[in-house]
Amino acid sequence: MPENQEDSDHLHTFTSVFSHPVRIKLLAFIADNPATRTEIMARELGEPRSGLGRHLRILEVHSLATCDIPHEHRARRSGRWTAEVARLRAVLAAFDEVRPKV
Repeated sequence: MPENQEDSDHLHTFTSVFSHPVRIKLLAFIADNPATRTEIMARELGEPRSGLGRHLRILEVHSLATCDIPHEHRARRSGRWTAEVARLRAVLAAFDEVRPKV
């Protein structure tokens, strides 16, 4: 079990984010390609742009990705997305602490 609230938050983020394969692909892509626009991610990942917006928003809510355009101003604009690598490392470390060792 998590030792503190921060670890618990990291585990909630882990299960929310890594429960969908598109979010995993997105996170890996923007970690390798900072400041990437949604249309480029859609083309490179072979996913519809409309669906990526929802997944990117989930990554943003969990502080794993940021966009250069605030959410409320993105209706008709494509922002540049970047992964928050330090946060991702913290989430993965928290998961590693509690996962069963085989």
